[in-house]
Amino acid sequence: MQQKVSNPKLKSWQGMLLIVGIVVLLMVFQFVAAFAALMIGGANSYTIASFAFWIFGGVVALQLLRAFIMEYLYTIESLQFQIFRVYGRFKPRLAVTVITRGILAFGTPEEIQGKFPETHPRVYTRSRCQLPVKALAYESDGKICVVHIQPDEAFSAKLEACALENRKKK
Repeated sequence: MQQKVSNPKLKSWQGMLLIVGIVVLLMVFQFVAAFAALMIGGANSYTIASFAFWIFGGVVALQLLRAFIMEYLYTIESLQFQIFRVYGRFKPRLAVTVITRGILAFGTPEEIQGKFPETHPRVYTRSRCQLPVKALAYESDGKICVVHIQPDEAFSAKLEACALENRKKK
């Protein structure tokens, strides 16, 4: 069983507007960096300004990848629930593997945080996706972990069944 979770795709005019905004942002930062280098003076000031520009550009690029291109792929097969990060058409990269026998609870983030207040959740959701956010608590290597995910109804039912089955065993 598989499910992909992604933000809605941008319309063409939104994509063009985003690109124009990025170009303007980078140009403004380049002017600010060049002005700062001019004001500071010194032999290495332009090198430092150029380095700062490339760092800023890299951060902007990474944020854009996370916001508009990255998706999550949830899979559940036999005894494993896995979460993958997918960047565009590239091969999915494994983020988390949960053994289904280790699932302790499944529900809303508030319910799970109430049951396990000492844990810090890892978030594998997309902000503009319409599916509700759910939380999954599981045991891994002797400690309790919590992940936030956005499963559809079929996935939610399967994970809830795993949690219920594990509660009956204990």
